[in-house]
Amino acid sequence: MATPTLVHRVRVIDQFRVTPPSGSVPETHLPLTFFDVIWDRSVTVQRIFFFDLSSSSHTKSHFLSTQLPNIKQSLSLALQRFYPLAATLAPSPQTGHNEFHYTDGDSVQLTVAESDSDFHALVADHPKDTAEFHPLVPELGSSDLSSFQLTVFADSGFSIGLTVRHVAADGSSIMQFMKYWAWVCRLGDESDSMNLPSPIYDRDLIPDPMGLKPILLDQISMREQMWKEIGIKLEAQQKEHMVRATFVLSRANIEDLRHRVAAARMEDTGKRDPLHVSSFVLTCGYMWACLTKARGHVGDRTIHFCFAVDCRARMSPPISAAYFGNCIWACHASVEGSEIASVKDNEGLVAAFEVIGRAIQRLDDDGVLNGADQRFPRICATVDKGEPILSVAGSPRLRVYNVDFGFGRPRKVEVISIEETGAMSLAESREDGGRGIEVGLALPESEMERVASLFKEGLGAH
Repeated sequence: MATPTLVHRVRVIDQFRVTPPSGSVPETHLPLTFFDVIWDRSVTVQRIFFFDLSSSSHTKSHFLSTQLPNIKQSLSLALQRFYPLAATLAPSPQTGHNEFHYTDGDSVQLTVAESDSDFHALVADHPKDTAEFHPLVPELGSSDLSSFQLTVFADSGFSIGLTVRHVAADGSSIMQFMKYWAWVCRLGDESDSMNLPSPIYDRDLIPDPMGLKPILLDQISMREQMWKEIGIKLEAQQKEHMVRATFVLSRANIEDLRHRVAAARMEDTGKRDPLHVSSFVLTCGYMWACLTKARGHVGDRTIHFCFAVDCRARMSPPISAAYFGNCIWACHASVEGSEIASVKDNEGLVAAFEVIGRAIQRLDDDGVLNGADQRFPRICATVDKGEPILSVAGSPRLRVYNVDFGFGRPRKVEVISIEETGAMSLAESREDGGRGIEVGLALPESEMERVASLFKEGLGAH
């Protein structure tokens, strides 16, 4: 699999500090909940939204002169509603624990740049050098919680890159902000967006009867070395030539997997018990099997799959989807690598689907926070033993392709931060009416070749 060589010259044109309109947001203090504190270790999320500029009138200079003022103004109006993104994180004078603190004049950085990279090559699914994407995401200032970058390409396209500290917001909240910003930018009038739900910041909606916040703070502070070890391991991997690629499971592919697992369960075991086989489970199980085989994690070695679940609807009582902050918790599945190592063997796929589906079912049956005080130590123990963990960034439910700044849906959305975490990213498919699922991977080139071969082989066999 040859990796295209792209030119990635990016020139910064200007940088701005963008604030909410003066006086529009009062000074505010927001405490961190137990959902937030697990991310208070400088973990960042980086995404890039690529958009076409197909009209001949949208030259680079025309775009910057006509659209940049609107993008800046709409960002300011969006920050008025989503002010924590412009806030700072600092110890509370009362508790000594970190809290969000917004004062009038707090801001985010907006970088404006131009690039002569091949836009069409960047948005393709085939493997590309990961380094091509790094200049398209903004750096984050030491005291900033978020920053943004607009990059205009010479060949009819632009991108909006963002870097957000995870402690400020989970994926659902970030997408709530992006869709609102895009809505105001597209319509040019904030009043037209009044039918969009306003973000909710009430931290009293997140009860903590088990005292998880102090428990998690203690557990995390005791495991600083673990974070360093993970970083060292990923840095060593990234010394190899890393590439980024997208794998798409169409609706037809997903339905085929669903029929295969149902038939295999009946034929091999006669199982008639219900199994949670959503499109998410089928996609995750299939990719987990491909990666397990490609990485040689077979034999008597326990492997792990970890993904976040949105707890908003799972809280008691449920809280609004408009809650802004972090409200996700880890769901953890484990199995012996040899059980799922063959993507052509339906029995192996069934094992992968079953272990993920049952993990979700246990979470729904027992409650999302059951055993929450031991969730982080279990993950730490897995890391200590050197057992492989595959995690997930994003979700098809975020509907990232619904972000429209007035130029149509994104041509492509990439999660850049998976290079730092080793995760795979998930999003709804841009095509297929959004019923398929896109999987993003950033891997050493040789490993990506093996994954691509297994991915094709497993689907082509049926």
